[in-house]
Amino acid sequence: MPMNQLYTRSYLRNENGDIVVGDNGRLLATPGYIPVGSSIPKYIGGWNNTFEYKNLTLGVFIDYKLGGTVLSATNLNLTRQGFSKLSLEGRREGESGIIFPGVYDADPDPAIEDWQPNTTAVTDLQTFYGDYRNLQIGDPFTFKSDFVKLRNISISYDITSGLNRVKFLGFVKGLVLTASCRNVAVLYKDIINLDPEAIQSSGDFRAGYENASLPTTRNFMFTINTKF
Repeated sequence: MPMNQLYTRSYLRNENGDIVVGDNGRLLATPGYIPVGSSIPKYIGGWNNTFEYKNLTLGVFIDYKLGGTVLSATNLNLTRQGFSKLSLEGRREGESGIIFPGVYDADPDPAIEDWQPNTTAVTDLQTFYGDYRNLQIGDPFTFKSDFVKLRNISISYDITSGLNRVKFLGFVKGLVLTASCRNVAVLYKDIINLDPEAIQSSGDFRAGYENASLPTTRNFMFTINTKF
């Protein structure tokens, strides 16, 4: 498999691919870890464009990374602590628990499988969402690390010709004013709540495991380029 493969436990499924829960409606996990993808992106690139009109210059830089995978501990912790949208299921107005969409084995004989739709509501939601951490089920927290960003945008205006009309500024041979912004916007991403570039974990053993990432910053700059 590709280098830097990520592993996690997953929902337990039957031979039909249905998610299996216990007869109490609680989640079950695979006994072992399964690979979910490499943390290394397959494609990295960008577009750098410059548009000029008379004395005005507009620069736009868009870049991307595609094909990588990330496991997000932040989204896992937000869910088990009740701060994510996922954790709202079962506790919104009018709801008194969650009936997880899965099946359970209704036959008490372990040698006989009688798969029936789960109809048991779990009302202890703190424990239910905590099972994602306790059982190490990574399905809802596995994302592509893909992104497309408007990385940089700048606008420059050359006012040299205007200065030449002012006699006492004749010693100025060139004057360009530039305003720019870096990390302007995320045009596309798969991971929720986070910037896919803000992953803290690195190195051979932790690459692709996101944990408590800090928000990235947007920088604004103003530049005066003068020639004498």
